[in-house]
Amino acid sequence: MNPPPSGSLKARVLSDARDALAGNGYVKLLRHRWGRVLAAALAVAAAATGLAGGFDRVEKPTGIAALEPQPAGAAVDAGLYDVTVHSAWRSHRPSQKLDYVDPDSDMLYVAATVTWLDRRSMPPAGKLGQDLVWLAGEAGAPGDPRMATSVERVGGAQLTLQPGMPTQAVLSWRLSPRDPPVPALLRVAVMGYTFSPSTWLTQKEGWVRAAPAGLWEIAVEDRRPGELTAVEAGR
Repeated sequence: MNPPPSGSLKARVLSDARDALAGNGYVKLLRHRWGRVLAAALAVAAAATGLAGGFDRVEKPTGIAALEPQPAGAAVDAGLYDVTVHSAWRSHRPSQKLDYVDPDSDMLYVAATVTWLDRRSMPPAGKLGQDLVWLAGEAGAPGDPRMATSVERVGGAQLTLQPGMPTQAVLSWRLSPRDPPVPALLRVAVMGYTFSPSTWLTQKEGWVRAAPAGLWEIAVEDRRPGELTAVEAGR
């Protein structure tokens, strides 16, 4: 007795394979010799892939690398803060409080609007300077977080954040020749916070510092040449 034509056998196997994939009927597929051969080949391939290190996975970026750079004027919700970074500039003025120019003083200033979002607590002094930082280095590099030398209100008054009230803040960094050069496009990042509620185990709730929540890339205005020109003109 002659076996059935190979073409008809192939057709039945392919039909059963389609039915198996559509209805999860793998038992039906394995009834045929060709189906068993196909399943064995797939198993061998999977085992070889596992021995070679597993299937490739797309690694998602984390930290600063996961953030989309925002332009000046963009607002970021960082959990404890709502922050909008407006501008950055270089200056020979050693402080907003001092109305004179010191050619030996090199300062970096960043202006931002900051709102403390937790209405149940008062922000501790100096916290913003720890959470809103300059990422020293060129764009694309990991960045070296630099905390501000000083954090003030616009005009130089002491910065005090009030819950729910937008406050105009100016952060400053006193630069030295040992510091990395300030690029034309400055990167500023703010840390994010998440609220951890109390449970029957912890009996404590509070804000937990998490991953960076926002990244800005803003142009830096160099006011130093104009400041020196004004000093020379006033002599």
